[in-house]
Amino acid sequence: MLIDGKYGVVNICEMKFSINEYTITKDYATKIRNKVGVYKALTNTKSAVQLIMVTTYGLKKNAYSNEIVHK
Repeated sequence: MLIDGKYGVVNICEMKFSINEYTITKDYATKIRNKVGVYKALTNTKSAVQLIMVTTYGLKKNAYSNEIVHK
């Protein structure tokens, strides 16, 4: 889901169902970076782009979650 706010920020929301905390793996982090890059290239946006993860039981903190997730 995309939320294009009025303050020059586009939020890309990734939603995942899991029975535990969701873990972002190295491969999934690469896919997310690619999605953000494709969005920026196709839309030519001047807005900042933030990634928000929406999960059933939260997000497990690791190097990948700290690197790419904003909220």
